[in-house]
Amino acid sequence: MHLFRRTIFRETNPLAAGYVFVAERIAGKVYGRANFVAISHSTKDDLRDIGVRRRIHIVQSGIPEHSGTGKKRRADDLVVYVGRVKSYKSIDHFVRAVGLVSKRRRIKAKIVGDGDALNDLKALAKRIDVDIDFTGFVSEEEKHNIYRTARVVVQPSIKEGWGLTAIEAQSCGTPVVCANSPGLREVVLDGRTGYRYAYGNIDEMADRIVELLADKPKWVRFANEAKRWSRHFSWDLSAQRFEEVLKQEASCSGYAP
Repeated sequence: MHLFRRTIFRETNPLAAGYVFVAERIAGKVYGRANFVAISHSTKDDLRDIGVRRRIHIVQSGIPEHSGTGKKRRADDLVVYVGRVKSYKSIDHFVRAVGLVSKRRRIKAKIVGDGDALNDLKALAKRIDVDIDFTGFVSEEEKHNIYRTARVVVQPSIKEGWGLTAIEAQSCGTPVVCANSPGLREVVLDGRTGYRYAYGNIDEMADRIVELLADKPKWVRFANEAKRWSRHFSWDLSAQRFEEVLKQEASCSGYAP
């Protein structure tokens, strides 16, 4: 699903991080004779990096079906982050970008989710005088309501196994501005369903947010393309692909019926 690699050192103390880093590295040797299924090309690359040399199949995750089909009124200026609130997610970049955007135009911002980095983010927002609504944990229904009312979803993480919330947002017709990071770069079509920016470039993130807030015809094109693109990711398609992998592996092992 996801290997932390060196990003674990952003998340915990050096001793615990070192344990995770070494354990991941050893896993490549322990399971040296095994074939793998990864959820993204990025995870496949990480598996190669820790020494996996046998077959690595890619079966991308689907997205849950959501029942909310009624039309929600879009807010003209709402930009949100949705997901776990962890240090390696680099949500502080989003907070700083909101500060930059607010100097250029009206903006409303939400951080949706919970985690151990929440208090630090609230303190940062207060320190730099940025108005952000921290919702905490929300239900699946409320999460999708937020997707459908937001104008833009932002994902600034340094690394993901796969960009679940980015695909969920696009399935609701909401363009995504994300870091050009492992995992995320596979789920956002740059210049079609959203924008990818160089990780850590907060000025570029802010520029892309402003562009989608200001250019309504472009936003509509991106929103429509985002819905079409999201249809490539369903659990039915994932199950079909996984079944094909199992048949292939059974055949290679001599266990095919």
